[in-house]
Amino acid sequence: MSSIGGSTPRDEKAHSIRIAKAALVMSYSVSRCGAEAGPRPPEPTVSPMRHVHALLLLSLAACGGSSSSTGPNGNTNGANGTFTATIDGAPWVSSSNQTAGGSTAANAVPGVVTLTGTKIVSSTNYTSISLLLGYLSGPGTYPLGVNQGTTAGGAGIVSTASGATFSTWSTNLTGSAGTVTITSLTSTRIGGTFQFTAPPQSFTTTTGTRVVTNGAFDLPLPANFTLAPASNKGSKVTGTIGGVAWNAASTVALGGNGVFGIAANTDSLSVSLVTGRPVSAGSSYPIGGTQGGIQGATLQVIKTGTAISWNVGTGTSPVGTLTIATLSGNRATGTIVATLVGGTALAVNVTFDIRIDPL
Repeated sequence: MSSIGGSTPRDEKAHSIRIAKAALVMSYSVSRCGAEAGPRPPEPTVSPMRHVHALLLLSLAACGGSSSSTGPNGNTNGANGTFTATIDGAPWVSSSNQTAGGSTAANAVPGVVTLTGTKIVSSTNYTSISLLLGYLSGPGTYPLGVNQGTTAGGAGIVSTASGATFSTWSTNLTGSAGTVTITSLTSTRIGGTFQFTAPPQSFTTTTGTRVVTNGAFDLPLPANFTLAPASNKGSKVTGTIGGVAWNAASTVALGGNGVFGIAANTDSLSVSLVTGRPVSAGSSYPIGGTQGGIQGATLQVIKTGTAISWNVGTGTSPVGTLTIATLSGNRATGTIVATLVGGTALAVNVTFDIRIDPL
């Protein structure tokens, strides 16, 4: 974990992606070499969202923000948008809005935008809500509590200033801390609704949890905003683990020539799979075991921050099935259904829709 004041949300999420990729490279190499078992891969780490841009919020409070104007009742006018919600049962109406995001870089995440609204009482007394979103491809419902650098959706943040006290609450990487529903999305405006629950962040003395409901926005988009295309809409893994609904907060896939690995995690579980052989669309493959001298796909689930894990075991019989529904270009979809061994059996039943990056 980064030291206090030493990283931004983008830094920490990029770091977790790098660790996940390292784990996949190790697992992929072991599988390709035909080893029956290898060292436990490094656990993909996730960290809570950190360090909201306080200077940006202070400038908004001081001057009202550069991308909005304020009407006679303190609400932004229709041309520059509206941003409202209920925070812990109390109505909140933004008096200053700002949108940012988008990049023309070749490797930039598409469909990225940050929406920030601030209710200003004075330059030292204000409350802000921010939605950090990525891989938006059009109208629809997206999860909050995910890494918008890998997965469609993003994070919700509440920030307050009261005199010299600055407090921040943010959705952790649970994969299911809330939702944002985009109801309208054009080249110039974005509209929708949202709700989320955000605990305090560990780098502050903030206490309690903020529950945001009835959120709604209608805001202008940055000029360089671009929708995520079908070929680059991020990656997701969702389903049930141990009979409990599970949605990955971060997902990374690496490989090539039909062989790939997936690392998907939340702040409580990490899941890794390596096909171990070239796969093709419309076919199913064993998970675990050995058939015809060919080792089945490897699958492991780790409880974050502990030594507790489940895997395919050492038996010769498969423990599950990997089904590849589609595999085209750099994208694959399919299902993973298995019962893993550990202290007790663990049922895994998930679907995936992933972008496969080269090793």
